[in-house]
Amino acid sequence: MAKGRQLVMIVDDDQAVRDALQFALRLEGFCVHVHSGGASLLADPDLSRAGCVILDHRMPRMDGFALLSNLQAQNPNPDEPEPKRM
Repeated sequence: MAKGRQLVMIVDDDQAVRDALQFALRLEGFCVHVHSGGASLLADPDLSRAGCVILDHRMPRMDGFALLSNLQAQNPNPDEPEPKRM
């Protein structure tokens, strides 16, 4: 990720939606990672650096609400920074 650029994660099972959001956000200067589902997002090594996650609420296998619950369980206090991993 480029230093100083905000990272946005997009999770949507629709390729056209991912492409459109990615294009628009990159035009505004954001660094963007796109994912077609929740498992892909959870495996992204840069997830802890994301300043924003955009979720589709209707996806196969893991919908956006289940994914949000999973993210909240991983970091129950989002205002507190995660411990650094070495």
